[in-house]
Amino acid sequence: MPKRPAKKKSVKRKSRRPARRSGRFLPIVLKVVLVLAVALGGYTLYLDATVRTQFEGKRWSLPAQVYARPLELYAGQRLTAGDLTRELGLLGYRNRARPSGPGEYGGGG
Repeated sequence: MPKRPAKKKSVKRKSRRPARRSGRFLPIVLKVVLVLAVALGGYTLYLDATVRTQFEGKRWSLPAQVYARPLELYAGQRLTAGDLTRELGLLGYRNRARPSGPGEYGGGG
């Protein structure tokens, strides 16, 4: 009968994985987030102060200019055809028999 090979003794191997540190990771992340939030808040306050000082005294340094002639049109308004034609002329509209483009109107006078 053939001889059986001798059994090898099992040797405990050390795990190559580092020990879990989940208990240390979360507080560090929270501290970093807190520091970043405080820094962002401080930067926001700095920008707010800068903008306020730059624009505070310059509100009315340039004269106001009106670029439009407001005319409200609504049902029941008393407006003659001549008044409407005059307003359209002042706004640069042209009276054409057959209006075909922007800035043109037809009919009325």
